[in-house]
Amino acid sequence: KGDKMKVKLKNGEKLSSMNNYCGLDLDSWTALNQGKEVELVVVPEGIKGKVEEVKSASSKKGGK
Repeated sequence: KGDKMKVKLKNGEKLSSMNNYCGLDLDSWTALNQGKEVELVVVPEGIKGKVEEVKSASSKKGGK
């Protein structure tokens, strides 16, 4: 436990600033809305359906 995982917003999703930025700190919330990947220890319940985990490059061949 305590491992961070990288997540990013799924295509077409946007996070609302309601509910204290969905339980995220402002930097993470802003980065996600800009399409960036962020590292989170815990994914807030309210955004679980809107984000997807980004697997490390070593486990996925090809990249972009």
